[in-house]
Amino acid sequence: MKIALQTNNLNKQPGFTLVELMIALTISLILLAGIITIFLGNKQTYNTTEALGRMQESARFALDTVTRNVREAGFLPCRLTGRIGNTLETSPAQQQAFDFFGSPLMGFDNSGAFPADFPQGNAVGDMIPGSDGVRIIKGTGPTYTVGEHNEISARITVQGTHDIMPDDVLLICDTTSATIFQATNANQGTTPIVHNTGAGSTFGNCSKGLGTPTDCNSTNGNTKKFLPPSQIVRLESSIYYIGRGASPNTSSLFRRVLTASGTLLNGTPQEIVEGVETMQILYGEAPNANGTATRFVPANLVGDFNNVVSVRIGLLMRTANNIGAQNDARVYNVADANVGPNTLPVGYVPDRRQRYNFSTTIKIRNRGTNPGS
Repeated sequence: MKIALQTNNLNKQPGFTLVELMIALTISLILLAGIITIFLGNKQTYNTTEALGRMQESARFALDTVTRNVREAGFLPCRLTGRIGNTLETSPAQQQAFDFFGSPLMGFDNSGAFPADFPQGNAVGDMIPGSDGVRIIKGTGPTYTVGEHNEISARITVQGTHDIMPDDVLLICDTTSATIFQATNANQGTTPIVHNTGAGSTFGNCSKGLGTPTDCNSTNGNTKKFLPPSQIVRLESSIYYIGRGASPNTSSLFRRVLTASGTLLNGTPQEIVEGVETMQILYGEAPNANGTATRFVPANLVGDFNNVVSVRIGLLMRTANNIGAQNDARVYNVADANVGPNTLPVGYVPDRRQRYNFSTTIKIRNRGTNPGS
């Protein structure tokens, strides 16, 4: 008897048809495209968030730096009196660079108001026309107490040690008078600070005398012996402005500290923050230095910078890279100045960078209502 054997078809693989494979590939591609789209979207969001965060951080640092210095404009360790002197050899550049008693705060409105010898060009640190600038003169660094002063030999010894070096521009003061002079000889430590006449390596003093009013008609001049606890402080004169950054096609906030030679060209440019499209400044002018600001005006409309009690600064910042979907064509109001694509006197080149306007108002500590606050 024959037994019929039945073939077991349970383990056989029938396979996929071509249509099934195409459907599977299509579904896979759709899912992959969705994943890529989500990834690219997240990456774009991350890049945008990071760029905006960096721009905000740069703006905050820039405003903090300028705010701190503007607030201290005109600082000296003693109460200012009407008896003031300046023994520095005079010339227009020197008077402008260290005109502490004339105007420790001075604004420059756009490129035309800047000093004639201020660097303009294509080198790193050269000023970019159109933006404003501000010059600040103040006492800076440690304040030293006079230990002994020989007014005839022009030698001052301070209590303790000091870091004064030759050619430093200094201010000495007590409760009755204050005088600016240059250290013609000094070494860090306990050595005397000398204020002889003669130019030395820079402009020097017109006389030895530190009394007021200043007398430049003789070597000794108007002598005065400053007794303890008279104070000595180093003077710093610096200009904040917008210049050409170290990175290609970048504008940055710069500070140029004016040297003791009194010429603006010798100030070394220091790049503070890059990505600053422009800086516009308004000055709060009061009827007098102890009043409250009654109007905010650009530098060219200020009647007397000695009556400026507050400063309003606007910065137009931009991101480092193109992150927008289309070119920026907006007009920004930066401290009452309209800044748009290729506008005059200040504008920007249209691109896909993101921009934002930051501003702050600064009270000068030694002026206005409740000075020193």
